Amino acid sequence: MVRYLLLFSALLFTSSLALAQTSLNGKVTIGETGEVVIYGNVAIYKNGVLITGTETDLDGNYNFANMDPGTYDVEASYVGYQSQRVTGVKVFAGRANKLDIQLVSSGGISLTEVVVVEYKVPLVEQDNTTQGQVITSDQIKTYPPVTSTPWPLLRPVWLRPTKAEQSPCAVPAQTRPTTT
Repeated sequence: MVRYLLLFSALLFTSSLALAQTSLNGKVTIGETGEVVIYGNVAIYKNGVLITGTETDLDGNYNFANMDPGTYDVEASYVGYQSQRVTGVKVFAGRANKLDIQLVSSGGISLTEVVVVEYKVPLVEQDNTTQGQVITSDQIKTYPPVTSTPWPLLRPVWLRPTKAEQSPCAVPAQTRPTTT
């Protein structure tokens, strides 16, 4: 019985190690010259949905660790070069899968239209579970300045009015005439 328990735990341990070692790595280079791409972007897509991304290091290497086995599309891009997408990359469980990508010069920089949209603060914050309101700095600037403390209890004790000053029948104190 002890043998079966030890065998079962050993199989469980090795299978968990095999799943944890699934990775995809490689090197991104420029096709014509063979130079490495420093800080290039590498992204992984599954069924057209971006899963994760990383950038290459100083040697052009990239690494995606702890991946689920399956079929992926890998896209590498760098400024001034045409993006290269490799489809149908199979990542096998328990392996360090390798995929080297070569970028091709685009023959010039192609520009696309960029639409600039102004950001507006949402009126309702969906992740805010408490009651409240969003106030921006522009809204605060439009408020009139506060000349006195709106709540007398928030004033320090020595600045609070005395009982005589709080009375509606209180007569203002007279000032003494100065003699010269």
